[in-house]
Amino acid sequence: MKSLPGKSSLLNPAQQAGGFVLLSVLALLGNYFSLSIGFNVDFIFGSVAGLIAVVLLGPALGTAVSTIGAGYTFVLWNHPYAIIIFGLEALWVGLVRKRKPTAPLFMVDLLYWVIIGIPLVFVFYYGVMDLNMRGAAIIAMKQSLNGISNTILASIIIGYAVLRKWLRLPLGSVRKNAYIIFESMAFLLLIPCIGGLIYMNQRDVAEAQSNLAKRLQQSNYEANWLVGEWLDRHGNAVEQLAIEGSHLGFASSDELQRIVVETHRLFPSFHNMFIGDPGATTLAFDPLINERGESTIGINFVDRQWFKRLKTTKRLVISDVFTGRGGIFEPIISISYPIVKEDRMTGFALGAVNLDQMHSFIDNLAKQSGLDFTLLDRSDNIVIATNGERKPLDHFNLGTLAGSSQLINNVFLNLPKSEKNVTPMQAWKTATLYTQTKIEQTGWTILSEGSLAPVQQSVYNSSIMNMAVIYLLLLVTSGVSALVSRFLSQPLHQLARVSADIPEKIESGSQIDWPVARSQEVADMVEHFKVTATELQSKIQALREHSENLEATVAERTAELQQSMDESERTKTLLQAILDSAPVAVAWADEEMNTEYLNRRFTELTGYDIEDIPTLETWSEKAYPDPEYRKEISEFRQQVLVSEQGTSTSEKFEAWINCKDGKKVCCLCFTTNIMDGKYLAILSDITDRKISEEQLDSYARSLNVLLQEVNHRVKNNLALLIGMLNLESRHRENEAYRDFIAEIVGRVHALSVVHSLLSSSAWRPINLRELSTKIVNGALTGTHKGKVEISATDLTIEASQAHNLALVLNELTTNSIKYAGADKPVEIAVTIEADDDEIALVFHDNGQGYPQKILDDGGKSAGIGLRMIRGIVEMSLYGNILFRNDNGAVTEIRFKKDFGEETENA
Repeated sequence: MKSLPGKSSLLNPAQQAGGFVLLSVLALLGNYFSLSIGFNVDFIFGSVAGLIAVVLLGPALGTAVSTIGAGYTFVLWNHPYAIIIFGLEALWVGLVRKRKPTAPLFMVDLLYWVIIGIPLVFVFYYGVMDLNMRGAAIIAMKQSLNGISNTILASIIIGYAVLRKWLRLPLGSVRKNAYIIFESMAFLLLIPCIGGLIYMNQRDVAEAQSNLAKRLQQSNYEANWLVGEWLDRHGNAVEQLAIEGSHLGFASSDELQRIVVETHRLFPSFHNMFIGDPGATTLAFDPLINERGESTIGINFVDRQWFKRLKTTKRLVISDVFTGRGGIFEPIISISYPIVKEDRMTGFALGAVNLDQMHSFIDNLAKQSGLDFTLLDRSDNIVIATNGERKPLDHFNLGTLAGSSQLINNVFLNLPKSEKNVTPMQAWKTATLYTQTKIEQTGWTILSEGSLAPVQQSVYNSSIMNMAVIYLLLLVTSGVSALVSRFLSQPLHQLARVSADIPEKIESGSQIDWPVARSQEVADMVEHFKVTATELQSKIQALREHSENLEATVAERTAELQQSMDESERTKTLLQAILDSAPVAVAWADEEMNTEYLNRRFTELTGYDIEDIPTLETWSEKAYPDPEYRKEISEFRQQVLVSEQGTSTSEKFEAWINCKDGKKVCCLCFTTNIMDGKYLAILSDITDRKISEEQLDSYARSLNVLLQEVNHRVKNNLALLIGMLNLESRHRENEAYRDFIAEIVGRVHALSVVHSLLSSSAWRPINLRELSTKIVNGALTGTHKGKVEISATDLTIEASQAHNLALVLNELTTNSIKYAGADKPVEIAVTIEADDDEIALVFHDNGQGYPQKILDDGGKSAGIGLRMIRGIVEMSLYGNILFRNDNGAVTEIRFKKDFGEETENA
């Protein structure tokens, strides 16, 4: 297969993304559905998808697909080294084919396994994981054969024309017949060979395991019978000794000692034998002196478990394994028999079994059968074992042998759990088949185990031989395919040589030596070439006639083209002159962001020419050296660059630019995309304006600070004045004088409230409702409590109006407190309304109302407070005031909204 020149992938980005996901899933599935040739040596097929990905997606994505698929081998084989080997295989194929796109896949892959793959197998499996040479050899042969087979299958799939058409891949790439023939023959060879290898191995493994299982069952039965018969025979001896002892009476005597010694001589498999009384004290014992030189007569065993069972069951007892402490001091079992009369034990006899004697006949059976046997007591403690690593009295957990599968009746597989970075092949070396049965009347278990290591070794040996034969057949297939290809291709090569210069031969009238065909298909092709040559001869004559007409036409078109080019050059010169004389800096870059043009103003403004900033990236680094600021400016450019093709997008922003001489200029930048993906930028120098704006901002900040200081001082002065007036009031006893000062304090407080509101609103118009609320509630302090309702409104008034209206509201509230609140709580309602150009404020309290005289003369005869209110409204607010009664005093004030114009006219 040939890749397209200059491209790492044959697919577009969307196809690449979909192909990557699909092939990754197929690679995982190919390794998941593996085929085992025995004992976790598996043929996997994930690299088929990986190699297809290498060809279609390129080396990088192809290696990623292979590595993802190979990741499942960690689950199969419990180590990461296969991931490395298969990942490097895809990388090798991808890199070699990138340099030589016409190289056949199977040849590239074969080189990988010879040069890298097989050596890596021995490094990882033999060197790192300490696998033996046979195991490393079978892995090397299996993985290389597996890899080459998958490569041939991948090459066939990729070369399938229908698939290439469906994927919309180029159909012009060709391969040699030799490669196609070899791949086809090899594929047809490998399917039955690998299938047969897998079938035969699985058959041999199943047969070997079945035979081993049957042997286990037979040997376990024999071991069970031997142990049972041995225990019965020695149990009878102990029973006979107990009966003879009962005849003599359970009391120490020479006759009792004699029968113990004689019985022990008849059954040397006992370490010792003795007769005891009902209290578990020895009466006769052989030998009389134990290993420590102590007398064995009079020893009491009442605390022993076997005695407790003997006394409870009152029948023959075979004990669990324990360490002796009377006559022998090593692991033993005991066989004891009681003499019972009238449901009462009168005495007993006991024999301590020499376990070495039992071990000898079990060991003979193990050697004959090639199996291991372990005898366990009721507590699962080892009595005897042919496995040297298992010792008597050690506890053996039968739960660790729980098999995952039962081969035949009561025969199970015990496969130890794999350890990290340990291949399952090594775990199979310690794998066993096992079976277990209970020995009647004892509660003991006889466990029989057979190792699978010999079966594994036999399967591996036959697999190595079979795979060697497959490799030899592949070599023969390569030679045969080369011969077949040469036979089929020779006429085609001859036809290619003959047809290379057919036009020259036709024009010169030379003889054409057509090849002799060896197949009907080639004969048809030669005949078509002959017909084509004849037609070509007539076409050449026609072309010669048309050639003369074409030369005249070309001359005419050339003159027209030259005229068009001259016109284009004049237009280009005019455009150059316009741009160079422009008062703003102009630049543009091509679709690859390479600088194409800078006008004269651009160089004058920044100092850079096209050699200084060959790319847009270079311009950004020099003009905006601060990375954060450069990133901020780049976002405007990116908005233009990411716009869809065919649409015009522009951005306008201000930026400080570092010029070539080191100075900074502020420019108003206009960027947009123009035809053919070009990027246009227009820069206008606004440095002087920017500096003026910064100076104005500085003046504004200074004035703001000054205004804050003035507000602070005015506020403090008003507070000081209120404090002084209150101090003066407290030192005066004249009530009228104190009331007078209180009125002044209220007016000053009103001014303070207005000033506070204006300060908080930065001396902009303030909310009329907020002003009314604070003035009225501020006057209702101390003992003067009442109810205040002020209508909701968003109306605002100017600062001068606020000062005057605050004094009016303070005076009205003070009057309400004085007259309306003399004998009841004050209730005040302030209603604020507005029409197009006038504000109406109605102040209503719950007092007795205005005197009739004030209502008649409009307040001219009122006291100083109402006269002051009237004067402020008419002379300062340029409004009018109306007094009336309606369940209390009502004061209605109207004044213009546009106070500024009114004042100016006045």
